[in-house]
Amino acid sequence: MSQSLHPLIDTFFEANVLKADGPVFVDFWEPRCRACQATRSDLDRLERELGEKARVISLNVNSYPDLAHTFGVSAVPTLLVFREGSVTARLQGARKVAALVDRVTEAVSRKQAA
Repeated sequence: MSQSLHPLIDTFFEANVLKADGPVFVDFWEPRCRACQATRSDLDRLERELGEKARVISLNVNSYPDLAHTFGVSAVPTLLVFREGSVTARLQGARKVAALVDRVTEAVSRKQAA
């Protein structure tokens, strides 16, 4: 990672995202972004459905511009899906985030019903 103004978040990010056991959904958002606000309930639903199976982390791009830059986040909302330290999916825009959440929660529900 690049040299950061936030060494604590770098440590947190490495431990909880890059070295996490399961998938991690990282939501890059901005407080004045209406689309970001719209995805909040979707991400809350995702977090409830996944429970211990995965993690959802939200990062304000204004507070952590170095992380946003490191991962090429140029628009918000952007959701990155990490697995084993690598980005496995990138979604920009509220509709794409909502569609992913719908697919993941539907898959989890089917698996729990089986």
